[in-house]
Amino acid sequence: MINENNDGGVGSSNNVNLEKKRKSKKIVLLIIVLLVFGYVSIKHVYGNSISNAYSQRIISVFPLPAVKINNTTISMKDYLSEYKAIENFFKTSEGGEMPSESQLQETILDTLINKAIIKQLGYKNGIELDNEKVESFYAEVSSEGQGVDVFKEELRQNFGWTEDEFKKRIVHSIVFALQMNEFYLSDTDTQIEQINIINKALERLVGGEDFFEVAKEVHGNYDVVIESDLGFQDLSELSDEVVLSIQDLQVGDMTDVVDLGAAYAIFKFEDQVVESEDVKVHLLRIIVPKKTLEDVVTESLEDAKIKRYINN
Repeated sequence: MINENNDGGVGSSNNVNLEKKRKSKKIVLLIIVLLVFGYVSIKHVYGNSISNAYSQRIISVFPLPAVKINNTTISMKDYLSEYKAIENFFKTSEGGEMPSESQLQETILDTLINKAIIKQLGYKNGIELDNEKVESFYAEVSSEGQGVDVFKEELRQNFGWTEDEFKKRIVHSIVFALQMNEFYLSDTDTQIEQINIINKALERLVGGEDFFEVAKEVHGNYDVVIESDLGFQDLSELSDEVVLSIQDLQVGDMTDVVDLGAAYAIFKFEDQVVESEDVKVHLLRIIVPKKTLEDVVTESLEDAKIKRYINN
């Protein structure tokens, strides 16, 4: 016998559908609430001082960007870590006046941007951090003054850092920057313009042009004053590179191009005076400073795509 009241499960199916709709609405509502909360929280972080306690709580939860350099994003958490270290330093230092918020922001962002650029340059050139140099550098720094234990305590009091945090935040950056600078100083592709300048100067001198005239023209390309006439110098106080380059010269002779590490140079042996056991030499020079890491970073910043999410 067929039950006329039997709806074939339609009522039950409707109840299930209604329950699904209620759950869907709850999920949608929850998503909306989270989006609104996230939007308000983000606006709060970017619209208020980094010293704000609520902003710092949000930063610890949400991976918000502080600045993007090419394909590298620096998080607000990294920015906050730098800020807290500086803040802690000024709180614990006697008579130290905390810089303004805008000054701190500019300093921290510039530092983080430069670090990112240097890392990108290192990756591009296949340079990796030398951990042995890190340990050596730390050992040298930490052993100065009153010893390693006192140094560790000062790190904790002044910056709130452990030994490992200091290495990661400071030593790694310094050592890697030194490595990158050494790389660029010895890289002929980087120094090609400087090499051409010094070689052209040598050609002119060999061709008979006046040393001072050539030196004046070459040195005039630089903002710093470079003395062409070094006067009499104690031979014992000159660098090994200079001594080696002039040791076989006669008065009036010139060197070839000399690589001084941080510059290229040409020396002219003008005169010599021997006093007892001391030897003094009168030298003229033309010097071309090499392109440094700082120069390369400056050039890279001009071409970099930088997006600052924090505004003054």
